[in-house]
Amino acid sequence: MRLPIFFLNILNFKEIIIHKFSKLRDMIKYYEMIGSDNNSEFYYMNDNVLEYCPCCGLIKNREEAINNSIKDFRLKNRKNNFSVCTDGPAIVSEKFVKIVKNYNLNGFSFTILPNSEGFYLLRSTDSLGYDYEYNTKLYLRNKCNCCGQWEEISKILPIKIIDEDEIKMTINTFYETNLQYGGRVLRTPIRIVTNEVPFYFKKENIKDISFRVCGRDWIPGDYRKNVY
Repeated sequence: MRLPIFFLNILNFKEIIIHKFSKLRDMIKYYEMIGSDNNSEFYYMNDNVLEYCPCCGLIKNREEAINNSIKDFRLKNRKNNFSVCTDGPAIVSEKFVKIVKNYNLNGFSFTILPNSEGFYLLRSTDSLGYDYEYNTKLYLRNKCNCCGQWEEISKILPIKIIDEDEIKMTINTFYETNLQYGGRVLRTPIRIVTNEVPFYFKKENIKDISFRVCGRDWIPGDYRKNVY
């Protein structure tokens, strides 16, 4: 039995779309951007801005607490161009910002830190969905019935973005995942950059940032093969 031309056209159209999305996804290479701990608390010691869950004691308003702590934050370790606070926020240097602007990189948002001259709070203008099903080793412990938060999220490798967000990713762009991993103090997103971003930072001789291969380019077995 032959299918009507109408149905054949629909099937052909679906095949074209699937092929197009596959090619777009193959064009995008993405990496986790990794920095060192700067030994500074951004908001965790600022009790005036924190709200805690009455059931589990976890912080409920981290994003609000970050915004309310910008004016007071003082960076202790000022040696790095990209670093992460012990409670999660990322801090970057003036040099980092200039590289982003010189190469016209996308997705980076910088907030001036009044008490840490020459440094900025780094955030992304867009977020991506972490693929929970891809990483079968992801560790989630003690979900609170009141606030819905996990007490601990760890073992995030290998990192992959969900398919529907992978096809939306663009070249030379910075993203953060909707997953925030850590424990009672640290909660931080996975910071993702695409395509040539790692090579631009290496070209500018930035040595305190590492990049870890993500997605389908991840090499199983030896984690060291995936970081450069």
